[in-house]
Amino acid sequence: MIAALKKLSDSGVRLFFTHGNRDFLIGKQFARESGATLLPDHHLAELGGQRVLLLHGDTLCTGDADYQKFRRRYRHPLVKFLLRHLPLKKRPPPMMISQHIWAMSHGIVELFARGEPGARSPFSPEELLETGTGIYLRGLGILPEDQ
Repeated sequence: MIAALKKLSDSGVRLFFTHGNRDFLIGKQFARESGATLLPDHHLAELGGQRVLLLHGDTLCTGDADYQKFRRRYRHPLVKFLLRHLPLKKRPPPMMISQHIWAMSHGIVELFARGEPGARSPFSPEELLETGTGIYLRGLGILPEDQ
């Protein structure tokens, strides 16, 4: 399919791609190999002299709070990095990865939002999140153990 898209692109047809609810991992490699241009979630374009907004319908499901939460978590850059780089045999369900990262970041926010406990921490929130993420990645076998 990618080869057919590339052939179409090479013939002069401009191709554009917007992410939907199941293809959010498609990225620069696909764009390069197919000749397509990746569009942001909401893209204003001009078609036939009219300005139009191009988007995937899942961004309009604003009444479905659970889906929108899921969408934000899955599209987090760290979750996408993990999903792209974990070997299939070691890959936990994507929802589990997003939940772990979400829980870790919200735990750190809670620690510092309450003022007193976080005020005494010798580490910044960013350092805690980075360290926690490193521990998580080592547990999945993505990063090597410290020497």
